[in-house]
Amino acid sequence: MPRLLSVMFGSRKRAERAEAREALRAEVESRGWTWREAAPPPPIEVPEAALRETRRPSPIWTIGLAETATGIVDGRPFTAGRLVGYAYRTSNSGTAFGDRETANAVWLALPGALPEIRLVDTTGPDDDHGLPLPPLPAPTALAPRWRAEGFIPAFANDLLTPQVAAVLHGAPPCSAVVVRAGIAIVYGMPTWDATTIEAALRFLQAFAAAVPAQCWGRADALTAGTGVFPYDLPAGGLRLEQRLVAPNWKGFGLAAKVGWERAAEAPRSVVLTRGQVGDVWDLPPRSGATSSVSVGLRIGGAQLGPDSNHGIATVASTLASRTGGIPPTP
Repeated sequence: MPRLLSVMFGSRKRAERAEAREALRAEVESRGWTWREAAPPPPIEVPEAALRETRRPSPIWTIGLAETATGIVDGRPFTAGRLVGYAYRTSNSGTAFGDRETANAVWLALPGALPEIRLVDTTGPDDDHGLPLPPLPAPTALAPRWRAEGFIPAFANDLLTPQVAAVLHGAPPCSAVVVRAGIAIVYGMPTWDATTIEAALRFLQAFAAAVPAQCWGRADALTAGTGVFPYDLPAGGLRLEQRLVAPNWKGFGLAAKVGWERAAEAPRSVVLTRGQVGDVWDLPPRSGATSSVSVGLRIGGAQLGPDSNHGIATVASTLASRTGGIPPTP
């Protein structure tokens, strides 16, 4: 009887979710946007910003997008969708499995290049799985609601004018607003419907329009970059030189278990074999047999290590190759 009740309850919940998706589809299409119930994962810059998680030993891997809307505003493409991924866990017996995690996100292409910056909504949801960056001094115009993170304090001061601060005041409740890789992302909205998507788009349009002219076109030299996994240092700050070389957890095991086509109805957890979760890491060189701390420099609370031979752009390699280890002056 308990199993029968569970099956009946599960079927009803699936039917309710399907009805909600159909209602969202109708709302999305009524606005002239394109709807997809499921889609492949976006470029890694988006899930890395909104659904990566560095506060646990293993990151979240995004399998795809659910309930997506795409279109054009101000002549620039946008995407809205629920990022769906899995965080690697192990049971007490050592069994490997993945726990499903999601994040609602809307992102809009920007008209020009901007250095990376992250504005955290301190009043937003507690389940922020985004990639943290080194903290920046709070510009005077920024309201207490927001905390600035990034790599170039001078850029934050130039960007966060009273006009931009006023736009941020009208932002929908969220986890954070992130500028990186030529796009502006707002993610972590607690609700997911066409009204929320529309409000997020209006905010991103207003944000892009308020960016001071002198901020556009700056070299995006300092970015967290593809494949970088910062983690907290015991003494404070972030360590940035650890890189993932072969993401087996994403491409070998997990994708075979849960393809992007199932993103809208992805199971709450999946069980994996040990061979399906073996990531290959590019670890910093050891300074001694008992030490794993590499020699590097510290900028804004971030520990930067040496470059590697894998050709993956990172904060550390960018600094070493372009500035000789000295941060550029914007």
